[in-house]
Amino acid sequence: MLDFQAVVLAAGKGSRITDLVASDEFKCSIQIANKPMLFYPLRNLQNAGFTEVTVIVPTKYKPDDTIAGELQLKIDYVYVNIDTEEQGTAESVRLIRDKIKPNRHILLVTCDLVTNIDLSELCVRQRVSDALLTALLAPLPPQLSQSSVPGTRKKYQPERDIVALETETNRLLQFGAVADYSERIPFCMRILRQFPNMQVHSDLLDCHVYALHPRAVEFIMTNKLLATFKGEVLPKLVLKQFSKKDLKEQNRPDGDNFDSLRCYALVSKCFALRVNNLQAYKVANGEVQNIFKELYRPGANVSKDEAQPWPRDKVNKNVLGARVTIGQGCKVTSSVLHDDVKISDDAMVINSIICRGCVIGAKASVVNSFIGVRAIIPEGRVVNNESIGISNMEFE
Repeated sequence: MLDFQAVVLAAGKGSRITDLVASDEFKCSIQIANKPMLFYPLRNLQNAGFTEVTVIVPTKYKPDDTIAGELQLKIDYVYVNIDTEEQGTAESVRLIRDKIKPNRHILLVTCDLVTNIDLSELCVRQRVSDALLTALLAPLPPQLSQSSVPGTRKKYQPERDIVALETETNRLLQFGAVADYSERIPFCMRILRQFPNMQVHSDLLDCHVYALHPRAVEFIMTNKLLATFKGEVLPKLVLKQFSKKDLKEQNRPDGDNFDSLRCYALVSKCFALRVNNLQAYKVANGEVQNIFKELYRPGANVSKDEAQPWPRDKVNKNVLGARVTIGQGCKVTSSVLHDDVKISDDAMVINSIICRGCVIGAKASVVNSFIGVRAIIPEGRVVNNESIGISNMEFE
């Protein structure tokens, strides 16, 4: 991967999952199946052949021992200040201008991606086409909508994008969030004439993984008013393909010749999930066992205390943090229990998320619920589809 520089964006606060992020932690540190979120995209990059990675992290972030112990990557952590507001993705890239190597394509990767997609395929597609940009897309995971969001009775409604692709080449012709359109989706007539065969999708996940040509990187650096990549930079780069002004600057006198500036998409059939909301977090903790079989045993408990003899008929398909205690006669199934959780005798926890330091009282029942940090559920309490101890977290 000598032509590419990998950059992981990990400075975000996690504004949609604030109650999963303890006061002394960050979004990229959230544990998914007992490994930090940041571990998964870094492992993807290592498997794709990268040996060096630049990672943009919050100022007070401390590297996790799991990453250093399990991965053989040279990681350059770049610390940025996010004390005042969510760090825009394009802004983050501009902050590391001095770290960007000249004449390199950039592989920009979000820290919240959980997938088994081979990222080297995206790099190959980018180099072969010499595209301005190549975006990674994948099917929206059906698992997101198959159960209620923990803490509510509602089914998850994923955010959707409108993606127009040329049928044969997957050239990216139009991109935008469904919420940005009314009942109709406008298309430029010139584009329709030039590309009569296209498919319009609303069932694809934007993985927030982008291969960028040096010209695209320079565009980000010079357009300082653009804060976010997906909402601002990506649509503008797609439009630049069809700008007569930009084409003429590329010595293309024919304004209808769209060959000098090109954007593409790599549409994978593999599982991909962005862990940026509570439902995605719950799904990710279950699915990593299925897609990373070399790391986990499918169907078994994932436990930091592997020596603990959990009764499999009563405690199964869970993610269990460190120093978790489960009393006699308990049933704990398909749940995520963070560090220092105590489940008292004869209690039941099903399809729930129990955060750090919580105590579930004896004979209590917690089903499809979210229990916030250090909450105490009294003895005999029945909790169904409830959120207890939360502050300001988005569930949809």
